[in-house]
Amino acid sequence: MTTTRKSAGEIRGNLLDRLRTLAILNRTTNHKRYCSVRLCGCAKLVTACLLGGFVGAQAATLSGTITVPPSRGIRASLTIHDFSTPRTPGHKAFDRQFASKANGTFSITGVPGGKYRICVDAPNENALDPCVWSATQPTWTVTDTSNLTNVNIQVAVGTQIKVHVNDPQNALPQTKGGVHGEALSMTVVTGRSRNHSLRLLSPSPGSSDHYLIVPFGEPVVLNTQSVSLALSDEKGKRVEGDSQQVPLRVPAGGSAPAVIVNVSKR
Repeated sequence: MTTTRKSAGEIRGNLLDRLRTLAILNRTTNHKRYCSVRLCGCAKLVTACLLGGFVGAQAATLSGTITVPPSRGIRASLTIHDFSTPRTPGHKAFDRQFASKANGTFSITGVPGGKYRICVDAPNENALDPCVWSATQPTWTVTDTSNLTNVNIQVAVGTQIKVHVNDPQNALPQTKGGVHGEALSMTVVTGRSRNHSLRLLSPSPGSSDHYLIVPFGEPVVLNTQSVSLALSDEKGKRVEGDSQQVPLRVPAGGSAPAVIVNVSKR
């Protein structure tokens, strides 16, 4: 004896047929109680099936406040990173971008159960991203059964390392987020030999500004290099090997002038 396994399409079709039959029964009989229980239940079952599953995973809301000393809420761009879902084919991690309000409060819905990290980008506040500079890199655990509220993200304040790029020939490839790859690499290397890429602050025709917020007193080296374009400094002098390293250390309360990089075709 053989058993034929029905496809998902056949199952959905059978459930829809059952729903239509119960609807006819409702019109031809007066079994209101029967209809309200059986028909409604079947409708929910069909809806769940059409959405891709009989019972989906529950999701929660994660909310809280982001502050800088002394406990002042700030507006920031936030990114939540999923640390529970494998980064392999067939798995989809819950990584999302959202923002806090001017008073620092934030809320994100539909968060599946798991462990998460929240990264912070607030150049107007010179807020240090905990995903970059925190030694402990705090995480939060969300469950499927309850919301996670009163998440308080306290970030320190640092100073900006800035690079102004002049590109009058439009030699740099136009890419999303101002990341030019090997055409122009801009990184900051810390004393712990960690590399961090600069972020795009503001693009304009023929030029762009990039930055990374670093702690006060942190010794760093700013690296700019290109494998395909010619680089020169603020005086127009060609950079040897089209690669330069600028050591920087900004004292508390201080600031560093922007490093000027001119880009042209070789």
